Amino acid sequence: MFMTKPVHLTAMTLEDTIVLDGVKAINILKEERKLKGRIAGGMAVQGYTPKELHRETIDLDYALSWNGSATEYRELCVPLVDFLRNQGYDVSFMKKGLAYEFIYKKENGGGSFMIQHPHRSNNHLGRIQHTLDREFENQRIVSKNDLSFDALSPEDIIVTKLNRALIFSDRYGLAIPQEKTLSSLKETSTKLRAEIISRTPEVSPRDVALLRLVNDMYDIKCLTDTVGINKKYFEEVLEDWGRIDRDFFTFLSQMEVSVL
Repeated sequence: MFMTKPVHLTAMTLEDTIVLDGVKAINILKEERKLKGRIAGGMAVQGYTPKELHRETIDLDYALSWNGSATEYRELCVPLVDFLRNQGYDVSFMKKGLAYEFIYKKENGGGSFMIQHPHRSNNHLGRIQHTLDREFENQRIVSKNDLSFDALSPEDIIVTKLNRALIFSDRYGLAIPQEKTLSSLKETSTKLRAEIISRTPEVSPRDVALLRLVNDMYDIKCLTDTVGINKKYFEEVLEDWGRIDRDFFTFLSQMEVSVL
């Protein structure tokens, strides 16, 4: 799933109306269907961090305490789609890889954005159900622009992103970027994204992996620099992921990040 992001979509921050409407739609869906759920990824990071640190991203990742087929998901999400259409958006759906995606936009401009929910097989869900239960139990309520929403905990976000960074590094032979400050990482991310868009569709999976590695490093440093980390819960998350190993902590050291 993480290698199939449509980088041509409009990059936004949590301050943008189209993103806030997506968050409202998710809140309405959760309320009407009586389901637990939380926002994750870059937008969750922005929920915890100050506006001046917000990094533009192209999607709104979330997960519900639910699993099912594409047909069942579309039926489940009727409240979400109805809200967006009532706000004037054109909404389209697709199942792509390991995700269900709604792309929404207005004909008179304003960009396009994507809401993405993971699709899991029953076997996979059975293996990770305890992890999902723990994440839902430890999610936090954050507020931005007078809008509150449930977000994946900073500890879970950090470990998820670090685990993915190790996968990128191993799979594509990527070294930790030399940039270590938030400003330099953000500048590198902007340049890489512009280069990828200019070369689409010839862009390689390695190029996309490098961009996402830089973005994950930026998000991790945003959280560790500005949000208090619960060390006890962080260690619990590490143990659950099986990431209490030398490679993991070497990676943290190379990133010049301290969480323990």
